[in-house]
Amino acid sequence: MKVINASWKNRPKKARDILIAIVVFSVSLIAFLTALANIDLSSTTMKYDDRYIEFKESWVYSSRGGAGIITDLPYWANLEPGEDAVISRTIPRMDSPYYAFVTRNYHQRITAYINGEQIYEYPSATESLTEVILTDDWLTIRVPQDSVGKIFSIKIHAGLDGYNGYINPPFFGEDNAIFAHLRDEYKVPYALGVSLIAIGFLLILVSTIYTRNFSERRHFLLGFVFISLGLWFADRSRMPVFLVGSNMKFFMAFSVLNLVPLLIVLYIGERFKHHNQLVVNCMTVAAIILDLVLFSTAAVGKAPFHALVPYVYIAILIALLYAIYLMLYYAFGKGRKFLNRIQLNSARLEFISAIILIVGSALGLLWDAFSTNNWSSSHREWSGVGTIQVLSVVIFAFFHFIILVYNSYYSALDSEATQKLLHDSQLQLMMGQIQPHFMFNTLSSIRTLIKVDPDVAYDMVYNFSNYLRANVDNLTNLEGIPFSSEVQHIQSYVEIEKVRFGDRLNVEYDIQESEFLVPPLAIQPLVENAIKHGVCKRPEGGTVWIRSYSDGYNNIVEVADNGVGIPPERMEYILGNDDENYFGDSFGITGGRELNLTGNGSESHRSTGMKNIIMRLQEMSHAELKIESEVGKGTLMRVIFPQL
Repeated sequence: MKVINASWKNRPKKARDILIAIVVFSVSLIAFLTALANIDLSSTTMKYDDRYIEFKESWVYSSRGGAGIITDLPYWANLEPGEDAVISRTIPRMDSPYYAFVTRNYHQRITAYINGEQIYEYPSATESLTEVILTDDWLTIRVPQDSVGKIFSIKIHAGLDGYNGYINPPFFGEDNAIFAHLRDEYKVPYALGVSLIAIGFLLILVSTIYTRNFSERRHFLLGFVFISLGLWFADRSRMPVFLVGSNMKFFMAFSVLNLVPLLIVLYIGERFKHHNQLVVNCMTVAAIILDLVLFSTAAVGKAPFHALVPYVYIAILIALLYAIYLMLYYAFGKGRKFLNRIQLNSARLEFISAIILIVGSALGLLWDAFSTNNWSSSHREWSGVGTIQVLSVVIFAFFHFIILVYNSYYSALDSEATQKLLHDSQLQLMMGQIQPHFMFNTLSSIRTLIKVDPDVAYDMVYNFSNYLRANVDNLTNLEGIPFSSEVQHIQSYVEIEKVRFGDRLNVEYDIQESEFLVPPLAIQPLVENAIKHGVCKRPEGGTVWIRSYSDGYNNIVEVADNGVGIPPERMEYILGNDDENYFGDSFGITGGRELNLTGNGSESHRSTGMKNIIMRLQEMSHAELKIESEVGKGTLMRVIFPQL
């Protein structure tokens, strides 16, 4: 067979279209993220930097009814759950006519006062949300214009888990200027979160459009993993976005994060289908139980959602470590022998990206700890996410997008090459079936029977014409035919051979299932092999059994005989996987060794053989051929067609 040229001009059109479309998607993504990272969602910070101040110094702090102390913010109060702390200071004069305090709450109840009169409460008395869903969003506390010189106080109530009363320095001034500053301050981590969402959607989109036979469900699952993490990271970026209520936004972000362990486990099950599914099933059940336990714990008021985040992180880490173990096994371990060159390259790229993810996350935690002098403090904000951690996940996602591009492109080459190979193999198989010696023998038998038994000759002409018609009609059929049609073809062939071999050949049928698709000329050669190289090799002949049935998951076709059997060395030759792949370097098509399946065994009558049949069964029907044979007792060939 000819080898496909690997140059750009000679790439199949579908593969070029895929690559062009993916490049367009990628450029669009990069342009979107670049614009997002550089846009100021409100206005330029320089224009308003004189209209707000950040209050860090000279706050009066008091708790447990004790005397106040002067301190700077941020401050970590040593509060027990349920205790209160108060910070206060005098409101300065500002040139702007509009005043507001903007502070970031850390999962605590907050009440604000001016000269002891309450002006703000979070959550408000009208909100029905409990402490389990208290967020850590930015809060805007508007101050009356006549408040200059008055005492502004914030009372912080440490709830179920109040981070020991963590107090963040508030901003004071025009709230639009403050939010312009905050959006500029946190645009990078926010853009990283949004980019993760975009990559997730791209994975789903590209795999939906270009994945062959809709079989790569793992990219869908991974896309949802990235979307879920992106939503969580975008919420954790501290970017002030008020599309929905603060508490509802945090609840939604935690909910999608809680699904990530389960999605990762489902991805592992789809990505490594043939590796210890029992472990994956157990992890799936454990992830579902974890989801139920966490939500139940919060529902009964035993712990707030933000205190449950570490358990979700631990579950994600366990799932990731198991995935990395499997990646290592297939990329560099014993599992690599099961992969072709493209699959091996993808597996190694995937493993490298996973290592970057783990190392980046660890470095991010160390950086956060040392940069805040917070290595062992109990106020550690587990619901927060550092930029380095987010960046490592984005790199991991980008690697997977590259893997999908890589696989999609070469899958298109593979698909088009396979279509050509199927057509060529079908032509070769048909020519192998209509061999000159078979036609001459059949016509010679008909000529003799015309004088001896005209009725039998009449039936034989009918069967022979049906046999030829089926071969010609199926020449270009790459979609499959009903098994009932294949049975008719088999019956025509068997009737011809019965005339030739007489009482030495007996064929029995047990067809329980017939309305499913099979590749044309896939089962009949197995019957031919059982007759010519099985029972008819015995002087006394024998019986061939043709059966079809369903086990509930698969349609199964069996061709059995009580002939001479297949020697072990020939069986190894038939099913060998050494150098008989159909796809060689540069994704060209190479001819494998041929196995004589029909005819008299001469070179001129050699067929494409069992390799041809196995390839067509796999590519057209995802079917599997299993052969059991014992020398002197017979052979059983079982074809398993999944019920798709």
